[in-house]
Amino acid sequence: MAGRGRGIDYKQRFSASRWAEDCLKVSLGKKYGLFTIRIGLSDVKSNDRALSPIPNLKVPDLLVFKEGNLTSRQKRSLSSADLPLKPLEVFRSSGQFGFCMRKALAAIEVEFSPYRAARMKGRFWKPKSKKELEERPRRHAKPPIAPNIWIQEKDLGRLDTWGRRFHVPIVIAHVFNQEAFAVPFKTIKRFARKYELARRRRRKVVLQLSSGIFKLEDYSYDRTDAQGAREQKDVYVVAPCAATKIGDVTGVKVRAQLNISPSQKYVTQPIFKGGRVIVSDDFLTLLNQLR
Repeated sequence: MAGRGRGIDYKQRFSASRWAEDCLKVSLGKKYGLFTIRIGLSDVKSNDRALSPIPNLKVPDLLVFKEGNLTSRQKRSLSSADLPLKPLEVFRSSGQFGFCMRKALAAIEVEFSPYRAARMKGRFWKPKSKKELEERPRRHAKPPIAPNIWIQEKDLGRLDTWGRRFHVPIVIAHVFNQEAFAVPFKTIKRFARKYELARRRRRKVVLQLSSGIFKLEDYSYDRTDAQGAREQKDVYVVAPCAATKIGDVTGVKVRAQLNISPSQKYVTQPIFKGGRVIVSDDFLTLLNQLR
């Protein structure tokens, strides 16, 4: 059952995230020598733990292969199977789809935000140099208003459990209207370790402003469908300067949809349809260098 913070706003975010996943899945295809499948659940009723014998595990959304690394039979098998509903046992080395994890380039966890990325005022923010920070010390570190990559701290451990179990490198992708960006999961893990050390040394502001990666503690997520309802979470934020651009997102159609929340409040939601990513050479290089 959906609890506080899991009303119509929750369903709307899932719907938009599913669009972003579909956009990447379709785009990362034969044109770029890739074959991409969905392996994670994207449903408001989904529960990764229910299908997993491993507690606190999160299955990434997509799995990407070099097209030439799969046989025609394997591609047909993957295309016809409803993989998100399969138990994790089928992906073990001896399982029916064990070859997936051996041959995959990367797994992708997809995030989405309804912003026009190229017009955000902090799009070209740059990290501060050591000299700048010495000449003008800062008391606070806030991420720029930009198409940043966001990931909740609670998901780090859950994704890491999956990654260590299946030995597949993970990439965090964030899709916007106009652009999409990515960062290797290992980069976030490395920053998390540095942040804890910097906190003890009272250097966390310098670390964030000099790297372009930020940690927001107890960040409030407001609910659009209920007054006074909010969730506080620790999140990592990666500015574009510290990420790799996946590519430009083109051909997206946006419309508005009106809904009514359980509290009988009118709530509008942007609906995204269509669109393709013109994949950058930098992102293709990133994928190919992860293994």
